[in-house]
Amino acid sequence: MSISQARDLFQRDYANMIQRGRSIKIAGNTRPGTVADLFEAYVTLLKADGRPSWKEIEKGLNTIADILGRNRPARDIEPDEIRDVIRPIYERGRRSMAGHVRSYIRSAYSWA
Repeated sequence: MSISQARDLFQRDYANMIQRGRSIKIAGNTRPGTVADLFEAYVTLLKADGRPSWKEIEKGLNTIADILGRNRPARDIEPDEIRDVIRPIYERGRRSMAGHVRSYIRSAYSWA
């Protein structure tokens, strides 16, 4: 591959992802998967593992899914949107809860 071909490939496929701070690993990923699918599968895993906190996590993730949009592809959620979900909780003085919500979201995405 020539340098000009590589540059064209980069600009076409990866430049936008890098500028948005996203991983290029998902640039070609076309698998469907909504926010609701991700969160429901994660809670199912917690139930299967016998985690006692699954009910609280399910409640929190359901609320977050409603805010972000249940039917949106999970890979399209931007970090700014997550921040906008957590910020009101933090500003209400519920700093610990904001940390828990952040942890729920991060854990679900890390698991996926």
